[in-house]
Amino acid sequence: NRYRDKVKIFRFYDDDKGRAYSHLKDLIDRNEPTIIAVDLFYMNYHRAFQKEHGLHYVVVTGYDEEKGLIELFDKKFNTDSDFDGSLPIQDIMKARSSDNPHTDPFLGEYTRPLHNVWAEVNADSFTLSDDRSLNIIKKSCARMHEQEDVLGNKCGLARMELLRDDLISRTEVELASPVIDLFKYYTASFKNIARGRRRFSVFLKELTTILPDNLIAEVSRLLQDSSRCWDICSNICYKFALTKSRELVKSIYMKLGTAIDLEKEAVDRLHSFLENHQI
Repeated sequence: NRYRDKVKIFRFYDDDKGRAYSHLKDLIDRNEPTIIAVDLFYMNYHRAFQKEHGLHYVVVTGYDEEKGLIELFDKKFNTDSDFDGSLPIQDIMKARSSDNPHTDPFLGEYTRPLHNVWAEVNADSFTLSDDRSLNIIKKSCARMHEQEDVLGNKCGLARMELLRDDLISRTEVELASPVIDLFKYYTASFKNIARGRRRFSVFLKELTTILPDNLIAEVSRLLQDSSRCWDICSNICYKFALTKSRELVKSIYMKLGTAIDLEKEAVDRLHSFLENHQI
């Protein structure tokens, strides 16, 4: 345990929205960081308002029962939906207890109820330091080079290569339901991977005091380009599940190859910086 003062996040839920709201007020009164899950369909500052349902987390900073308002903060990088202000209590309670309905071309209509979910953060004496930030980069490089497992599983560039080969091999035989279901799964999974690349890029851009500007700019560009490749692969997986065209799988194979090359260069640049500075 290199760092013993880790941030601990606990998630809870309560189907009783009144009780959940009372607990929310107690947390705020104790000045404890409070995060709640909401359905964006009810958040009037967001572009999804009254258009589409979606799970999202926001930070609650206060409340005013006389005015019937809850104060909250929402920072979502790369969008025009940043918010720091107040919304009616009733709107927030509705957003917290939403059934969160969805329609999927494969699964049909289904719900993902929010159940008034919230997260409590126990930071104790945690402080963010340059040493910690550099350690995140070091650990990330080690995982990408398959030098460290994640939850007992190998990961990284070599595993991405295996994924490419596996996608091709699965479509060289009869396209049975399990294969189609796998590509449906990849439709969402590849979107999450793309989002992860963008988030790491945002993280790097906050390290201007410890990383050279040119390194941040170049690695961020590589990650953004890789993120676009993953997004494209997600869209192609969706089309493949509908059309079952094997030519589309070849396109995924090529795009994943481009993503691997981009990420290898990004990892190599970060790793070289760490080695040159004996970190």
